Amino acid sequence: MNLVEIEEALSSLALEPFDAEEFPVEFLRAFGNKETAIQRLRAGKTNQSDVAGAILQRSNSHIATCSAGEVDQRNDEVLERIYIGRRFGNDTERLKKLFELNTQITAKGKAP
Repeated sequence: MNLVEIEEALSSLALEPFDAEEFPVEFLRAFGNKETAIQRLRAGKTNQSDVAGAILQRSNSHIATCSAGEVDQRNDEVLERIYIGRRFGNDTERLKKLFELNTQITAKGKAP
């Protein structure tokens, strides 16, 4: 798909009533994912997410939905699982990990 087709598909998706269960799949369709790939994700054969209701395509995207007002919490949950495989125990643990990541990135001379 080219950029115009993707933009049209996303605009169309935005006009539809929101369905939390179907949104991740429809989002992937908007980017031209093949139906066989979507069927495998739905069946759990290629969905690598350990977050309930989310879809993870390795090296591509991790899509999770949530209720209004829960975006920050849901985003934290997904990122924490990526960084350490579980939720952080507290803010001190979170900051320690973020400083560690920053040190690694700056030591390599690369921006995130």
